[in-house]
Amino acid sequence: MKAQSVPSGGAKWRRLPGLALAGSLALIPLPARAYEEDAACVGKPGTVKVTLIVEGVRSDAGLIALTVYHDDSRRFLRKKGSHYVRRVEARAPETRICFIVPQPGVYALAVYHDANANQKLDRSGLGPPTEGFGFSNNASTLLGLPGFSAVRIRLADGAVTRIRLRYLKKGEVPAPR
Repeated sequence: MKAQSVPSGGAKWRRLPGLALAGSLALIPLPARAYEEDAACVGKPGTVKVTLIVEGVRSDAGLIALTVYHDDSRRFLRKKGSHYVRRVEARAPETRICFIVPQPGVYALAVYHDANANQKLDRSGLGPPTEGFGFSNNASTLLGLPGFSAVRIRLADGAVTRIRLRYLKKGEVPAPR
């Protein structure tokens, strides 16, 4: 930017327009900070850092897998339909996961305890999961997979949400708190 001429006062006054501009820019609110990946909190770069607490983890074995979905019912639980997947070491009785989403808004979360760390949700011969699982809002799975409307959750920067794991395999009970 070219300095404007000032009637008198020399070089000291020619800098004034620049200082005035810098001062006025300080009053303009800056956009939300875009978080980058780091060791503790990952996701595609965005402005919203969220903490998920997965409760009822029955053992330290394996991984806890988090899948984040955009607010689109057609992509929920579909292959290649997620925003991203994050896996962290399981910690009983609860595992904390920090993740980043692009902006505040509505998302859906699904988690499972990948106890054997094979990076898939193991199922019995009849189809039900043999590993613990859960959804945002602790949506009921009593009659099967929850509907998309039941798992939609609004996330904002600094939000903390909880999901309680459910184990269906006979004899498996979440670890006591």
